[in-house]
Amino acid sequence: MLSELPIDVLKLDMRFIQKETEKNSSRNILSFIVSLAKWMNLLVVAEGVETREQLEILRNMDCNYVQGYYYAKPMPHEEFTKILLQSDLADPISADEKDWGVGTVSVHEATGDKAMLIIDDIKLNRSILAEYFRNVYTIVEADNGQVALDYIKDNYEKIAIIMLDLIMPIMDGFVLLERLKKDNTFSDIPVIVTSQAGETSEEHAFELGASDFIAKPYNIDVAIHRVQNVTARNAVQTLEREKHMLIKMRQLALEAKLDPMTGLFNRVEFENQVRAYLETTEKENVHTVFLMLDIDNFKAVNDTKGHASGDEAIKATANILRTYLREDDIVCRMGGDEFAVFIKGELTKKTLGERLASLCEKLRFDHGGMKLTCSVGASVSPENGTDYQQLYQNADVALLTAKRLGKNQYQIYGGSLEMPARVLYRSMDWLLDESSDAIFISDTKTYELLYMNNVACAMANKDKQQCIGKPCYEVMWGNPEPCSHCVNIDKLSTNYCEHEVQPQGSDRSYIVKGKLIDWGGRKARIQYIQDNTKRAHLLREMEDISADRKMLLDLMPGGVFRYFARTGKFSFISENMLKMLGYTRREFDEKFDGSFHNMIWHEDRAKTLASIDAQIARSSYDICEYRIEKKDGTLCRVYDTGYFRKTARGGEYYVVIVEIRDKKM
Repeated sequence: MLSELPIDVLKLDMRFIQKETEKNSSRNILSFIVSLAKWMNLLVVAEGVETREQLEILRNMDCNYVQGYYYAKPMPHEEFTKILLQSDLADPISADEKDWGVGTVSVHEATGDKAMLIIDDIKLNRSILAEYFRNVYTIVEADNGQVALDYIKDNYEKIAIIMLDLIMPIMDGFVLLERLKKDNTFSDIPVIVTSQAGETSEEHAFELGASDFIAKPYNIDVAIHRVQNVTARNAVQTLEREKHMLIKMRQLALEAKLDPMTGLFNRVEFENQVRAYLETTEKENVHTVFLMLDIDNFKAVNDTKGHASGDEAIKATANILRTYLREDDIVCRMGGDEFAVFIKGELTKKTLGERLASLCEKLRFDHGGMKLTCSVGASVSPENGTDYQQLYQNADVALLTAKRLGKNQYQIYGGSLEMPARVLYRSMDWLLDESSDAIFISDTKTYELLYMNNVACAMANKDKQQCIGKPCYEVMWGNPEPCSHCVNIDKLSTNYCEHEVQPQGSDRSYIVKGKLIDWGGRKARIQYIQDNTKRAHLLREMEDISADRKMLLDLMPGGVFRYFARTGKFSFISENMLKMLGYTRREFDEKFDGSFHNMIWHEDRAKTLASIDAQIARSSYDICEYRIEKKDGTLCRVYDTGYFRKTARGGEYYVVIVEIRDKKM
């Protein structure tokens, strides 16, 4: 029994030595113990030797290491004080001079895409945890908080979980944990604190953001269970955050299409939808109506009532259009007090005239004591054009004709409506300045600016007088030479060319459309600039989310799924899970009718569902075990852990498969 104990040194007690050396027997118990220790190759140290006689007895027993009063008698108080007063004091050692290493990081052989970072200054503790989890994660060891933090900054995307000791040199676990949770880049990495059990340290670690706590010495079952729970819970929380982010992204995507004042489509979205409809129905020769309308004498509203009142008049007009027109009609605010409507479907001349007259009647309303009216211009396809630009221009000509003929009426483009040059030139600046796009016109050879609207001046942050005559690339983009996105003169045509432009040193993004025009007998380039920053950022964020989702699902070896608690119907199943079971998505749905309940082997179903209901009731989620039939007809045993989230429809259950084991039927 004694030989099985991990003993290196045998130390004999003072009282035991004194008692045994007083005996006259030559073969007493003390001699036997020393002989036995020698036989076991143990070092024997005798304590409490007071006399020469005791020393000789021990030497004869082959006990060569002794200590006690015989060698060092107690020093009187006065003599000890005198020695201290006469001694030289050594200089204190600073923390920087202590024999601490600079710290090391050790990366084990890769066993997976994700790593477990174990931070502890004691190698034995790191080795124990590494042995537990080396088949699940790529193990990375660090012996202090500072080197661990440096590693995290460079490799945080690879780290699935951190095991953190609290008491370490250079940077302890408390400081490291606080820094990680304050930095949004690392704050989502789950951290399990490993330290001696103590209420104070455990409580403080949770206050700083620790995910869980494992006491030393380690219990393997507890350690594995808590790591599984923390990673599963973190995966569910990440899915929840991602779901909320996707909802927000959809809201932003919708907002990017709408005019913020009225809630109608903005000019860009209106043009995109109309162009898409005309392109998809090009061969069908469909009939449509394009309307342009604005508020008569709107400038008088702003001048007499103020801009706030003018905004209310615009909102009132938008509400009338929204309620009067059909859901299938596309309605937008073009800018200022100007609106556009695209009506799908053929209307006879009589019906169209009746509807436009009724619309004009609806658009006559009282606004703060002022009688407001609207003018409407219409063009019809295919008679007046088959593309967006033709229909828009002809409807605009009809609108200007209605204005010239007295306002408060509609006009339908008939091919014979021509505006006098005086009216057209007088209206041109006003129309361009009311646009929400930046518009400028430049000479095709010299790039000299010939015209800029107010939005372009605001974008360049210059007065119009400062810009006309100067190179467009210098004024608009701050470049010393022509921009790379400008099309060469020999490639220009009367068709629009579109480019996405991001100025150097800027985080903004623009869509630039340009084409060749005649400007007072000069060949010129007209360019429309739309701020695309919000949409470009949105697309990048959605691409990042998709990449994060794939990375998250790949993290789960057995896959994840989600189902409605009330019906048991799946709302999501990962590809990993289908692959483990051998089914395609269609085969899986046909086999189990899209139901979690049907997926559970019939012999395990009642017990498993009862266990899940009990977990939901007590809000405590443990490992569930049940069998599933794979595609090849064999049964596999599944171990999963889940999380229940209440919803208006009764709640959803998020499940992460921890392990799948094959089992023959």
